[in-house]
Amino acid sequence: MAGSTEIATSLTSLTRWREEHVHATWTERTRIGSLALWNATNIIVRYGLLGAPLEDGSVQSAALDILNLCIEAGDKIEYLNWVSESLAQRVPTC
Repeated sequence: MAGSTEIATSLTSLTRWREEHVHATWTERTRIGSLALWNATNIIVRYGLLGAPLEDGSVQSAALDILNLCIEAGDKIEYLNWVSESLAQRVPTC
């Protein structure tokens, strides 16, 4: 398991990446996929590395953001097939 310094650095890098790219001019598929990946990574770091409970506000917020991106994708939901597969391997069902 990574040390707390490495985890804090990773979370800072994740946050900085999102702030720098949130207004990027991407295609819809790239934007939705990138933001879903960002949120999934945030969940994995907080839940998997920091041991945050699934009820933690930051974990719940990231999960809600992914669900909203799924809704936004609409009938193009295949953009996010990888998210459900990768998270299903790491997060237990409730």
